[in-house]
Amino acid sequence: MHGGLAPGVKLDKQDPDVMLNLRSVLPGGKLSTRAGEGVPWARRWKGPPFVLFGHDAVRGLQRTDFALGLDTGCVYGRELTAAILPERKLVSVRARRVYTEIAPRRGRVSARAPRPTSPRARWPPSSPGEVRAVRFAPSAGGMRREALVLRDAAGTPRAFRNVCKHLPILLDAGSRRYLTPDGAELLCATHGARFRREDGLCVHGPCKGASLDAVPLEHDGDALFVIDDGR
Repeated sequence: MHGGLAPGVKLDKQDPDVMLNLRSVLPGGKLSTRAGEGVPWARRWKGPPFVLFGHDAVRGLQRTDFALGLDTGCVYGRELTAAILPERKLVSVRARRVYTEIAPRRGRVSARAPRPTSPRARWPPSSPGEVRAVRFAPSAGGMRREALVLRDAAGTPRAFRNVCKHLPILLDAGSRRYLTPDGAELLCATHGARFRREDGLCVHGPCKGASLDAVPLEHDGDALFVIDDGR
């Protein structure tokens, strides 16, 4: 299983979207895709069947009577964990490197934290279909911080934090590809979420209805500056 199973629901009645994205159960039984709220779904799963799952690097290795969570954060430079069946013996190896520079756990220092930059970065002219990444000083914990600057369909400049609303990782996952193939929307390379260019609203994916954090822009004559607001 990638995500999880809704507790109390028979296997053949499970919602595929829940199976892909579930992380937590809130008070009252409401399901959540977020790891920072409620309790892990696996604690509420009474089986059968026994489930092996991932998608929750924030919590790391999880063991319950009827579930085993194996996501130990390899992509963030931690460990890759496997379960040998049928005895469920665990084997872990250290990641060879950090594969994405923003970790889901507050305070983790990137292995490649950039040098501090100006809080007022000039954005050079660009074509309507281009997206520019403007890097700011890293966070206090060393996490990478940058803005994605682009023009909407009307040609108006927009800027958004390069952080997906589903999980706090770079939208491009380090690929430097920011748009859907048709260039109409911003794209999360990890989960496939799509965000409108004009306001950053997620129109498809696990964070549908949430909006990317806008970053202030400032005009100074013919120049346009991207303002680091400290978030």
